Amino acid sequence: MEVNSIPPVNKGLCRGAAALAGVTSIAFIAGNVAMWMVPEWTEMVARDASNMQTQRIFITPLVRWVGLGVTTLYLGVLAWGLLSMRTLFQRLAVGDVFVAETGMLLRRFGKALLAYAALTPVVRSAMALLVTHDPVAHEAFLSFGIDDYEIIVALIGVLILAFGSVMADATRIADESREII
Repeated sequence: MEVNSIPPVNKGLCRGAAALAGVTSIAFIAGNVAMWMVPEWTEMVARDASNMQTQRIFITPLVRWVGLGVTTLYLGVLAWGLLSMRTLFQRLAVGDVFVAETGMLLRRFGKALLAYAALTPVVRSAMALLVTHDPVAHEAFLSFGIDDYEIIVALIGVLILAFGSVMADATRIADESREII
């Protein structure tokens, strides 16, 4: 057995995780679009995106389209990371463990998690301004805060980034060792 082809503990688990990551990335984006496009669901997604649960909100066509665009771009960061994980799990399922792409994909996912966590309070604040802007009184609420969730996601992103760097170094060292032998 050659070093590049060390099989993962469970190929089936990796295949399942790859499928789940791919489906989840698509579901996040499609679900977001559906929530903004179905009028009965728009208030719910607007309140969730802005964390304005009790304040009066105003849903206009402009709010709907801007909200859709902002939240889709924001979730696109997470979807990009999930698609990277899908690719990584597919590679692991076929036994490609110690290859350069492993570290790169891990770092990409870590960066996506870190960016997603950093964007969360910014997007939430922008959405709060957007959905609470009273078109008659020209007043709006501004809210900013960082939840435990964002801190945990950011730390996990940094951990995965570090692990991806370790994997990239391990792969480089393994390649150099093979060349020497």
